[in-house]
Amino acid sequence: MVALAHLHYGSTEETMRSDSNARCKGSPLTVIVAEKCPISRAALAALLSCDGYRVFQAADARSAITHLENVDEVKVVLADLDMPEWRSIVRHATATTDALLIGLVGNVPFWKVHDLEQEGIRLCLQKPLSYADVVAAMEENIQPSGDEAHHRKAA
Repeated sequence: MVALAHLHYGSTEETMRSDSNARCKGSPLTVIVAEKCPISRAALAALLSCDGYRVFQAADARSAITHLENVDEVKVVLADLDMPEWRSIVRHATATTDALLIGLVGNVPFWKVHDLEQEGIRLCLQKPLSYADVVAAMEENIQPSGDEAHHRKAA
C-alpha cells in the first residue's frame, strides 16, 4: 500500500541546477520535479537546490522523460499526479532507473492512491506540500551511496 502524507508548499520555473559541488564533497542527490503548476514547480526546485540537491524541472511528461533519458543517476522523481500523462513518466522511470517515485496528490481521489503502488509510485504526498515533509520523505526512503551520504552530512 502506498503511504499518503499531508504536506504544504509554495512555488517556481524551468530547469535549475545546484552549484553545491563547490561547497560539498561528493555528488548531490539528483531530483526531477515534474509538476504542472509553474510556480509550485519552481519554488520546490529552488528550495531543493538551495539545500544542495541537483534539480531538474519538468512542466510536462515529455520534459520529464527527456530528463530521465539524459540525466545520470536520478535518485528521486516527484511526479504531479494531476499532470496529464503522469503514468508515462512513472513507466519510463521504473523501466530505466531505480529512482524513488513520489506522487504529488492534489485532485486524485483517495481510493485511487492505494492503487498507485502497482503503477510504481512508492509514496504519495498530499498537496499543499510542506517542504520539510518532502525532504523527510526523500531522505527516509532512499539509500544514498557513500558519496551522497557524505554530501548530505556535509551540507
